[in-house]
Amino acid sequence: TAARERRLTCINSYQPLNPFSEIKTVFKMFKTCDGDAPPYEYARHIAWRVQGQLDYLLRKTPNGKRGQDEMVSILAGATAELQHARDL
Repeated sequence: TAARERRLTCINSYQPLNPFSEIKTVFKMFKTCDGDAPPYEYARHIAWRVQGQLDYLLRKTPNGKRGQDEMVSILAGATAELQHARDL
């Protein structure tokens, strides 16, 4: 329904704060609502998750050989999430 004034979209997220948790957001459920807002909001959600993953990598992953496998795993997961979001 068209409105005379601009609208603000607010999405409640019941996502855990752990950015490594399984993502349960189903983009296709709301992608046709509120014009062009859903793709933007979903992209922001994925960006928030990846930001948390990279923050963990920067602050908690050990340097050198000890952290190499974890670093590769984090980067692979973050890349997969970004590519999945891009492809939607």
